[in-house]
Amino acid sequence: MKRTALLAAALLMLAPAAAHAAFPGRNGAIVYDNWGEQVTYDEDSGDVFADYAGVVVRSRNGRTHVLASCSERTNPDCRPSMYGAPAVSPDGRLVALRAGDGLALVDVDGGTLQFLPHPLSSWDSPAFSPGGRRLAFTTSSDELAPSLWISDLDGGEAHRVVTEGHDPAWSTRNWIAFTDVDGGISRVRPDGRGLRPLVARGQQPAWAPDGQRIAFVGLHTTGRGVFMMGGDGHHLRRIPFGGHVSDVAWSPDGRKLLVAGETRRTNETLFTIDLRSGARTVLVRTGDGLEGFHGIDWQPLP
Repeated sequence: MKRTALLAAALLMLAPAAAHAAFPGRNGAIVYDNWGEQVTYDEDSGDVFADYAGVVVRSRNGRTHVLASCSERTNPDCRPSMYGAPAVSPDGRLVALRAGDGLALVDVDGGTLQFLPHPLSSWDSPAFSPGGRRLAFTTSSDELAPSLWISDLDGGEAHRVVTEGHDPAWSTRNWIAFTDVDGGISRVRPDGRGLRPLVARGQQPAWAPDGQRIAFVGLHTTGRGVFMMGGDGHHLRRIPFGGHVSDVAWSPDGRKLLVAGETRRTNETLFTIDLRSGARTVLVRTGDGLEGFHGIDWQPLP
């Protein structure tokens, strides 16, 4: 006889992929990183097992399905952070995600993970190119700082773009913004040219669908908040929000921001901010003792 108890869940990482600059369609599903630990105790044997959910898709009607998960019963390497950092392709059909130490692709509606070739030590934080045929990502090892690389989806040879940087976001105007080694945000061309710093203190950059603005997580006197600036680093402004932010992404129509963060009155939440009215809509609210939402993206629909 087995007794199953839902103990905890926590949500991690992401580096959102930009939607197409001329995209005329609608906002689709919300994709986010969610590890939920479900512990099963076998009273006959005394064995304890843990099952971990991974990347979750939440449709516009509020229904959810899990794209990736693992269980200690079948995989001894299973751990809470096994899957994460989801990024939706520009056509809305695929999700790239961290899968163990590598990257994988999966249909947004679910299915078998397709693992990408793994010539490097550890892959993370994927971001699709505007055409959807390449991925920018972070790779790291115990000896070296994280660096930015690009690889074809068909397994073509990867090449390094920036020696030290992480959490890339690829714009429809072919710039890659990333968190640099000094804790700020910089941008660079995919071939490594045009490198320049944009803001001294910031992380988790996300390009607007038009490729002209960047939303990001920035520091202020009371914690980490939502900020916005032009793609050249000018016109910096803070988006009003009373709380602590962990990640941000754009709606495909460019009218809203998807924010993962903790307000002063609630636990960790996933919500949207309308950029015209400032109205907030809560999509998901977690329970007590959770570490928060990280790794979010928004699917474009034609």
